[in-house]
Amino acid sequence: MLLSHLRSQLKCNASRRNSRAAQRPAAAELLETRQLLSAVTLQVGASQDTTIYASDVDASNGSGEFLLAGSGTRSLVKFDVGGASIPEGSTIIDAVLVLNVAASTGGSASVSVHRVTSSWGEAGSNAPGDETTGAPAQKFDATWLYSSFDGELWNNEGGDFGGASGSTTVGEAGAYEWIGGGLIDDVQAWIDDASTNFGWLIQAAASGVKSFVSNNAPDAGLAPTLEITYEEPPLPPAIVEGRIWNDLNGDGIQTDALLSDLQLSIVNGNTYFDGFGGGEHWFKSTGSGRWYFLTEDGTLTKWSGVGGALTGTVVGKVDPKFYLEPGLVETSIGDPEPWLDGWTVELIGPDGTVVQTTVSGGRDSNGDDAIDSVTEGGWYRFEVEQGVSCTVRQVVPDGWHENAKITFDTSDSSTQAINSLDLKQQSSYYEDLGGLGEKWLFGDQSGWHYILPSGDLYRWDAKPITSQNPLNGEYVASPGKAYFDDPGLLANGGYNSDPNITNSDFRTDFGNVRETIAKGRAWLDVRPDGFRNEDLELEPMPPLVELGDGEAWLFDFERDAWFIIDTDGQPTYWGNSADAAGTQGSIDSAPSPGPQLTVEPWLNGRTIELRDEDGAVVATTTTESIDWNEDGEIDFETERGWYVFENIPLGAYTVHQVVDSGWRQTAPHSIDQSLATQLDAEFGFSTTTSDFRNWGGRNERWVIDRDNRWYFMLEDGSLHRWEVGTTAAGGGLKGEFIAKLSARHYLDLELLTNPDTSGVAIEVDGERDALQILFGNYNLLDDEL
Repeated sequence: MLLSHLRSQLKCNASRRNSRAAQRPAAAELLETRQLLSAVTLQVGASQDTTIYASDVDASNGSGEFLLAGSGTRSLVKFDVGGASIPEGSTIIDAVLVLNVAASTGGSASVSVHRVTSSWGEAGSNAPGDETTGAPAQKFDATWLYSSFDGELWNNEGGDFGGASGSTTVGEAGAYEWIGGGLIDDVQAWIDDASTNFGWLIQAAASGVKSFVSNNAPDAGLAPTLEITYEEPPLPPAIVEGRIWNDLNGDGIQTDALLSDLQLSIVNGNTYFDGFGGGEHWFKSTGSGRWYFLTEDGTLTKWSGVGGALTGTVVGKVDPKFYLEPGLVETSIGDPEPWLDGWTVELIGPDGTVVQTTVSGGRDSNGDDAIDSVTEGGWYRFEVEQGVSCTVRQVVPDGWHENAKITFDTSDSSTQAINSLDLKQQSSYYEDLGGLGEKWLFGDQSGWHYILPSGDLYRWDAKPITSQNPLNGEYVASPGKAYFDDPGLLANGGYNSDPNITNSDFRTDFGNVRETIAKGRAWLDVRPDGFRNEDLELEPMPPLVELGDGEAWLFDFERDAWFIIDTDGQPTYWGNSADAAGTQGSIDSAPSPGPQLTVEPWLNGRTIELRDEDGAVVATTTTESIDWNEDGEIDFETERGWYVFENIPLGAYTVHQVVDSGWRQTAPHSIDQSLATQLDAEFGFSTTTSDFRNWGGRNERWVIDRDNRWYFMLEDGSLHRWEVGTTAAGGGLKGEFIAKLSARHYLDLELLTNPDTSGVAIEVDGERDALQILFGNYNLLDDEL
């Protein structure tokens, strides 16, 4: 009867419910407006409620239809907000308690709700009639004295509770709401720590009784409800990160020192992933034959050999990218390549603009409070909002170029395992073909797979399915029931175990090559000996002839001739010493003879070519004066005769000089090649039909000079003139030491007998400038002399 009366009152009170916002504080309105787009509202029903009675301290009403407040009665109500699927960390922005009054005596009264601070119970007690008199408490019922009859007592008779969290005036039958910051604070506390949720105590200030519908009433729609509006916590930022390294050999692979030493390899094209259930990758050392396993954090362990156990000796940690891309392990050979700190990296937003900037640097990966530049350098990192599409790029300094940009999939192992299968639907999902209610997908490389209604994915064992041989396969992962409902979500590598994460599933590393400079000089080799001499023998007095600006006298002692050297280092024949003597005249009336050179001058105007390892010319330049110190003047000794090739990619090259007509090139100034050129010019070496290796018992090789004298070279490149008559049998091969060349001259005698003076090989390795090559040039001057 009371409940039907209540139904008729609900229509009359609808306008009160709809005007709820008008009753709220202005702050609540602003909060709702601000959070409108991201807020979520849900309703939670009471999980337990009861009434306690001051007039009968052992009475309760755990299973009654009403909750009473007033005239010595109080009610308790609790809502399981922890089971309401509100994400941890959410912010409560509104809380509304809704109670429906079925009966009211004593006129309007203020009814308040208070946060309960102790646990209490609800059992099967059920008060009779209008329930203003309670029923005997059953075990675990809350009463006026007991929070749980008859075990735990309240700390205070009538319940343990705090100040009012909210209040409203309650009159006749109908729906009423309690709102306010106190309720919001209570619900927030319960969301943050479910162990503190003991609900509210309801009490009325007047002598009358207000009877509210409980959660045990026949009409569940009138039971107590708690309406909660919350904002979900912001997703943790996605991490966009990677590393930058100096790719010295230009192969796009960052070499790790530890892996390079171990020489690990993938066996039979398979890293034996997760062999012992630790998500580990397995490798075998080609040197020792020992097995090693690599775990997700980059720890590399030499296996103990105990079957089924991931035990052994930890040999070190490598960059986790080697776990993400295990194929990189066996390619990590050669000298370690350094990480690059101090490089600017930009995060590019969806519209192509730069939204963040950072600089690469060290990261204490092993937690030892120190940064090892060899193993822990080169990191960059951005934190970005989840789901935002963005890219990264590095700002490459002058003199460098980016030659590798590698993206690694950093998603969890299940995501990687599933996406690597590259599954797709064929003409059908062939549902229940194997009798397990499964659906089927196919991978071009991985074969047939099936997913069960439970969401577990298996690789079919390819055996015929019969009653005696039911469907069977190898477990792959558990993507979940949603992927059984729509297996297409697994297709084309689109699976992600955490659909909220996008950017943090990938890491991008950058490899960079230093654009090397190759430079050198050309000089006038007055003494055609292949060396730039700085102690030329000059006549004491040059001709008393006035020279032009920047010109100088140079005396060729071997030719007994004077030359004028212009500002480019080019010689012009003037005459011999006898001609000079005839020009002396009176010292007082003669012009100043000008400067004399005691050093072989640098030459401008020489054409220099850079050729690749196939002999093709990739760059050409000309020797010239360069004002290196930018003082506006060209220094005769330090700033003439230079050639420069800039921004050379990695590789092997040869530097050649194009020799002008009337000139002879005497040297490319690498030490052993110049020495070989000088020796060949001096002795005129040649080989005969045989090199007579080991004739003298020292594994030597033999050459002969233009005067038919014999020489032998030992394996270390040392050259000796044979002491005639000495033999292996006659006391040992002997000879006069002539010069020390190199082992490569021993292996190839033609480097001595026919030395190549046209070019010198250089290596551009990305770490340093190429070797400076100096070219000597001798002016034959046949026409002039």
